[in-house]
Amino acid sequence: MGWKVTKLDKENQLFLTLIKLRRNLANDDLGVRFKISPSTVSNIFISWLLALHHVLVKTLMASVPPWGKNVDNLPECFRAYPNTRMIIDCTEVTTANLKLLSHQGRM
Repeated sequence: MGWKVTKLDKENQLFLTLIKLRRNLANDDLGVRFKISPSTVSNIFISWLLALHHVLVKTLMASVPPWGKNVDNLPECFRAYPNTRMIIDCTEVTTANLKLLSHQGRM
């Protein structure tokens, strides 16, 4: 978009964007947290949203099988959702906090 953010590295710009997507914090709040102006927060968010859309939708969707082939290979539990194109697994598993570092490493 022609913006050049110099106060925040790219890693923190992406982090800001993910926080905004997850928590929907106000631009003023994020501006205070990252020590930037609310308008800079908005510019960063819009830029990264466009970049993520390009990578996730345009690039990844190009590698998804055609709709007809996809329907034929859907798992049984997804048959009720015939418009499913992609399944993204974001499973979280809670585990006990192990005291010994050697046990934590094996976990």
